[in-house]
Amino acid sequence: MTREELLEEAKRKYPIGTRYISPYSGDKKIVKCHEDEFDWSSSTNGIHDGGSFVYYDNKWAEILEYPKDYIKNTYCEIY
Repeated sequence: MTREELLEEAKRKYPIGTRYISPYSGDKKIVKCHEDEFDWSSSTNGIHDGGSFVYYDNKWAEILEYPKDYIKNTYCEIY
């Protein structure tokens, strides 16, 4: 997959509010926003969501819980 395809896959797999375990740090995280924050990290060849990695070393983050009610294709949470 290309970087662009991986970024689109990340947006689809990890909607806003998704709780996950980062494959990079092992920490539990939550996706807050990914319109401006999901980004390819050239130094690690991974996808960073602004808080941690959802894709690192050819591994996707383990999903702990999807948001109970989210709107598909919404890329940024409004506070």
